[in-house]
Amino acid sequence: MNKIKLFLIIGLILIVTGVAFADSNVTFTWDKNIEPDLAGYRLYQSATPDGQVVDGTSFVMEIPPEAGLYDTGIIPSLDPAKDAYTLISVPDGTWYWVLTAYDTQNNESGKSNEVSATVDSTPPGSPTILEVTAVVRVP
Repeated sequence: MNKIKLFLIIGLILIVTGVAFADSNVTFTWDKNIEPDLAGYRLYQSATPDGQVVDGTSFVMEIPPEAGLYDTGIIPSLDPAKDAYTLISVPDGTWYWVLTAYDTQNNESGKSNEVSATVDSTPPGSPTILEVTAVVRVP
């Protein structure tokens, strides 16, 4: 019986800890580039609008073409003319992103339109002053 209690306590701790430290993921979609020498895409992230420095070295992630690196729970079937990527473990805050394409010679395109999202994984405060206000007997 003590082992069962111990496993229940450990399980509860793991569940509560998992909720408290839940990751926030952001999924992007875009129209695919069709150049035959496309090597991939570069995703840039900034904490300020239009704050991206697109210089070929300051990107957040290089995404291979047709990688399919996205959360299928969010986008179960993707339009074949689109590509997608899910950025994992985005910290809380408002973030801005642009995407570029680059080819096998490392030539990089201009920036895409800018998109933004606010990530907030902080749970609300606990309710306080819970009271019983009435007990009614139902016949």
